[in-house]
Amino acid sequence: MSASHRRATTNHIAVLAFPFGTHAGPLLTLVRRLSEAAPHLRFSFLSTARSNASIFSGGSTRPNPNIRPYDVGDGLPEGYVFGGNQVEVVELFLNGAAERFKKGMEAAAAAAGEEIGCVMSDAFFWFAGDMAGAMKVPWVALWTSGPRPLFLHLETDLIRENLKSSGSREKSLDFLPGLGFSSMRVADLPEEVASGSADSPFADMVHKMGHHLPRATSVLINSFQEIDTEMHHLLNSRLQNFLNIGPLNILSPPPPTSE
Repeated sequence: MSASHRRATTNHIAVLAFPFGTHAGPLLTLVRRLSEAAPHLRFSFLSTARSNASIFSGGSTRPNPNIRPYDVGDGLPEGYVFGGNQVEVVELFLNGAAERFKKGMEAAAAAAGEEIGCVMSDAFFWFAGDMAGAMKVPWVALWTSGPRPLFLHLETDLIRENLKSSGSREKSLDFLPGLGFSSMRVADLPEEVASGSADSPFADMVHKMGHHLPRATSVLINSFQEIDTEMHHLLNSRLQNFLNIGPLNILSPPPPTSE
């Protein structure tokens, strides 16, 4: 039996959040819904201290004892002063992120007294699949955006190959399956899809993501099937157990207090 199909051996789930933009909020919303539906599960939510402080702030609301935040390092050098370049902050975080999350999961397992039985992550974190494979547990990835951007990341190599052969960024994307791409040009794509940069940790991350996601036990998307039925079928043919679970809140509201 492959690692991606093994059953979870414990009820402890490690959740790896991308701590920038609006990524961590929907992931926490999903975790809260899962915890309400399956109260026997225990979640260790790993993100940076700043992100955790932001999304777990609930004022006087009652915290969920089955969801525990764990802080991982942000990768910023000691004495770092933010100069307004958010890309720099993201890339400093990505350098060494896999090792910091690995240590964070080890700490969470030790604190909980229970080994991790499943790894859930933001889809960006392709390395979560390698970690889950080494642990012989399932990997569940959440894509927080829409279906067509996800499809483009899965087809990055095909797009770059066509760009290389044509030599023109004005080339139509009509070589991609599905309706709607013939009116788009390569130049309309994000740079990390169209060409990427060997020196860009972010471009490298999303490129590897496109290669690793088909190996995930499940890929969840913050969308619903009816919004783009054709794209749903295309993604369903490329990914294992592809599930529409949206819409999820961009910001994760805490559960209501009990009366």
